[in-house]
Amino acid sequence: MDQINVIEVSDVRAAIKACSEASEKRKAADAADEARKRAAMKVFEALLEVKSESQLQSYSPDELRRAARRRIQAGKVKLEGIDVDVFLDQVIQKSWSGRSISWKNEFVAELGESKAAEVMQQAAECFSYKFVEAAGLVPTPSTSAEPPRKPAKGVSAAGQGTVKRAGQVTK
Repeated sequence: MDQINVIEVSDVRAAIKACSEASEKRKAADAADEARKRAAMKVFEALLEVKSESQLQSYSPDELRRAARRRIQAGKVKLEGIDVDVFLDQVIQKSWSGRSISWKNEFVAELGESKAAEVMQQAAECFSYKFVEAAGLVPTPSTSAEPPRKPAKGVSAAGQGTVKRAGQVTK
């Protein structure tokens, strides 16, 4: 006999919460990354006269130090409040290295734009899913994660009427 899978509202609520938190954290991380990029590029543009992050990424650590030292020695860059050697040898550190190839551009260069478009059209479409809050998603009392609420003043605990006098409930 097949097993019946039970999905409780608490599981769905947990998925909704996780999706929402991940989205918020991703947005915050993207904003932080943009702020990091702007701040770093402000320094590297002055230090190396680079105009883009991709131009900066083409420098090896040794090339970066040599080019920066040349510009500093030539008087094109002045460091205030920091030693040149500390700045170039300790403050600026490589955080990642790797090879990045634009495969589509390479493919187009080898086989042409029409073949690349054909391959893209034939590729399987991929989907991503998330959970969001919906008006019809109402927890049942047995699976509600929220603590029971106290009745409003003048309302009985059963919520059936207004308390007129102690122990007397009207409908």
